[in-house]
Amino acid sequence: MTKLSPEQASACVAAEIEELAHQHGVAYVPTAADLEIEAKTRLWGNEPVTDRIEYLAIALYRAGVIDWPGMTKLIRRYHNADIDIDDEEG
Repeated sequence: MTKLSPEQASACVAAEIEELAHQHGVAYVPTAADLEIEAKTRLWGNEPVTDRIEYLAIALYRAGVIDWPGMTKLIRRYHNADIDIDDEEG
């Protein structure tokens, strides 16, 4: 098994998400609920930390391209990028 650095693995998962979004013409468009939770997060003294790749995974779910377990698996793989490239469970 070939071991990637966490940065390389994360970049691979990010590229996978970006390609899937590109293939299906999906882009993230914030909903009113998204904007509300971001505002509340700031009011609580925190800064929202969702990044572009996470937003694309959410958009893929909302567009029906992937299901909820698929979305959470992609985001988990993106953040827990210290994986073996042959590991199907990620």
